[in-house]
Amino acid sequence: EFEAMIAAESKGSGGGGAGGGAKRTGPRTVVCYVCGREFGKSSIDIHEKQCIKKFEDAEAQKPPRERKPLPTRPEVREGATREERNEAAKAVHEAEVMAHCPGCGRTFKDEATMHRHQKSCSSGGGGGHASSFGGGGRRLPPEMEAAAEAKAKEFEAMLAKEGKGPAGSGGGGGAAKRTG
Repeated sequence: EFEAMIAAESKGSGGGGAGGGAKRTGPRTVVCYVCGREFGKSSIDIHEKQCIKKFEDAEAQKPPRERKPLPTRPEVREGATREERNEAAKAVHEAEVMAHCPGCGRTFKDEATMHRHQKSCSSGGGGGHASSFGGGGRRLPPEMEAAAEAKAKEFEAMLAKEGKGPAGSGGGGGAAKRTG
């Protein structure tokens, strides 16, 4: 049935110079909702059957509490374009198959990769100040973090005193010291 929808679309959109215009962007592929990879429209039905079996076999190897259910085939309206079907398949794959970091929301191919990421995730628990000083990655030890925070406030006060503070900062503590 899926292949029939794809065939119907290619018959309906084939008019108008398929022989070589600047509009052609590459082979017409269809996204598998189970693995997220792209396949030719004549191969997708064969691939999906094999991919579902591979997914189920891989999940059966995991402890029961870690197993994921088979992703649901995306629901698309009658007459949807290939791009709409591909977007729906990608959305199902990302939502139901990929692992999501609870701290920053990034997605990963599996739980093990996500757990490795969490060790250095700048949004995960802990101090939470890493994003203040350069956007993430490694964290300062708590005693150094407090000193860095104090230095940052001192620097901001100095900039405010010189009138070079960030726009819209309201002057802060340094504005009251100005005279004449």
